[in-house]
Amino acid sequence: AHFVEFNGVKTGSVRGCKFENMTDTSGTRSFSEAINIDFAGDYAQFPYWNAASFDGTVCDGIEIEGNDFRDCIVSIGAHGYTTHGDGTVATMSRGVRISNNSHTNNGLNTTGPQSDAIHIDGFLGTVVANETILNVKNNGVRIDESLTFTISNITVLGAGGNAVFVTGDAIDCEDGAISNITARATFDLVRIDKAERISVTGCSGL
Repeated sequence: AHFVEFNGVKTGSVRGCKFENMTDTSGTRSFSEAINIDFAGDYAQFPYWNAASFDGTVCDGIEIEGNDFRDCIVSIGAHGYTTHGDGTVATMSRGVRISNNSHTNNGLNTTGPQSDAIHIDGFLGTVVANETILNVKNNGVRIDESLTFTISNITVLGAGGNAVFVTGDAIDCEDGAISNITARATFDLVRIDKAERISVTGCSGL
């Protein structure tokens, strides 16, 4: 369940909103996002809609700016995409910009293990900038299997995992720039796995 879902949307925005009090006592929804950015790709999960609507349309040009997230599981993100037969990502949401949001106590009200404040999964051309994250169960910002992204001016005060985590699976993360991360985290300030051409500048631990 989500507060807001963008599914196959071109040019959408969420600005100046407050989202609070998402709960998962079962531990099975620890990936649930307050704002979910998805694509039209899985009729099996939503059989009450027309199957012809599931044509793989991705999101393009979504902006999320100046919002306040409190006691959510995941503030902003995605958790799915389709793949080609060789396992590479077939559908990528494009041009997502996330900026000037605050996140407090992500994932502290779920028994599940995941719960990043921001989770980008299979995106192209993403910008995450000027975010303040206070107490997150896992990672502050997680980038999975994404291309050409920028993460800058992020403050993380208390992460059970990493402040910023970049990782690949079906494909490597490629062409990312990470700068000006200030954080206190249990594990790494910035962790990078299975990635190519990633730059890190101007980061400091607390």
